[in-house]
Amino acid sequence: MYLLIIFFFFKMQLAKSELKRNRTFAYGIVTRSSKILKTYSKRTYHYEFFYEKKKYYGNTTGSISENIKVGNRYKVEFSSKKPENNKMLFHIPFRQKDSITKTHQ
Repeated sequence: MYLLIIFFFFKMQLAKSELKRNRTFAYGIVTRSSKILKTYSKRTYHYEFFYEKKKYYGNTTGSISENIKVGNRYKVEFSSKKPENNKMLFHIPFRQKDSITKTHQ
């Protein structure tokens, strides 16, 4: 059991490190949300975004108090080498002056 926990810990650390090294950005749209078992103040938000003309999907946990709604757009941080490694940044909403296709900052 402990080996399994250690394995997942190191796997998460490698993903975070890889994301930091190859970080880029796009804007994504929240497509749905789902409850987290026994957690009333948070939800898992599912989203999609495009990078190099390909659609990617992700999910990130957010607080209900952040007023996140299906259809809202937020900045997504992801690895240019492995876009499946991504997270939505709910504190950076899409603004009209931002470009949906903008991928680098």
